[in-house]
Amino acid sequence: MATRNAFIKISVFMAALVALFAVAGISKVFADSINLIQNPELAADPSNTAMPLNWRFGFNGNNNAVGAYPASGPGEGIVGAQITISSYTDGFADWFSNSISVTPLAEYHYSDSYLSDTTGIIEAVYSVVDGVTGTSTVYTDLAYLSATNGSWANADVTFTIPAGAVSLTIFHLINNAGSLTIANPSLTATNPIVNPPVNTPPTVTLIGANPFSITIGNTFTDPGATATDTEDGDLTSAITSISTVNTTIVGTYEVVYSVTDNGGLSASTTRTVIVSPAVIPAANLIPNPTFDPDPSNLAVPKDWKFSTYGTNIATGEYPAPGPDADTNRIENCHKFIYRWFC
Repeated sequence: MATRNAFIKISVFMAALVALFAVAGISKVFADSINLIQNPELAADPSNTAMPLNWRFGFNGNNNAVGAYPASGPGEGIVGAQITISSYTDGFADWFSNSISVTPLAEYHYSDSYLSDTTGIIEAVYSVVDGVTGTSTVYTDLAYLSATNGSWANADVTFTIPAGAVSLTIFHLINNAGSLTIANPSLTATNPIVNPPVNTPPTVTLIGANPFSITIGNTFTDPGATATDTEDGDLTSAITSISTVNTTIVGTYEVVYSVTDNGGLSASTTRTVIVSPAVIPAANLIPNPTFDPDPSNLAVPKDWKFSTYGTNIATGEYPAPGPDADTNRIENCHKFIYRWFC
């Protein structure tokens, strides 16, 4: 009875303490201790009991790694997952859980229980978004572990999430011949960024006309665009563009310019490009409108004739001064009562 009463008193005390912390605005202490690893108990997947739910076994390189599940853990009722490499040339093998969303620049703590007859590594694999390369994968070794010599040991490492990282996967791996069993994996945020740095999206500005007009058959030279960001400054060199322009076919096309800043925010803008048909001047139906001389009779223009009609004395003159003083072209088809006609 005394034990039961003591338990009740402790429970009441803890509830009051939690309430006090909440009033003081420091209930975050408890929230930060939440284990972010999915299925840290390594419970079996109901659809495949040979695997722990939300966990996978993997290996790489020239080795004959084998994963075993379930494996005995460090205590009664504790389940583990085992790796064995009996023949090794290169590569690694590991058990790992699903990736976890993380906060850039925040501090996290990882721990697990492990039993190993060879050295091992705790490795973090980040998915990082930046304004230059887009999304990339970054590998970081967090800790190098020794063999445990037949006894269970604890792996503990505290680390800071790099800028731009949006998710994390933790690997406890071996890259030698030997065996490793892990249990009780835990990942907690020890120093979360309550108010992360403000990040505003970048701005993309077109250079040149929009819409941009071009005649079919001509070469389209993209005027480009500029990009600026409040936090990152000039991002023009990070702009990528996708163009559908085809100057061999009349139509309306687009060029889309996009950029992503170091905080993962993106912006884009579009230029419309109009490919128009070539303008063909209207054909002059008058033959030899420039009154060039007939090669066989230079006294008359080619394809033209002089005629008279009625009672008159008419003469034709060719060539006669035209509107351009430097040429000998007839000004028009009529002089006095006679006519030139074609």
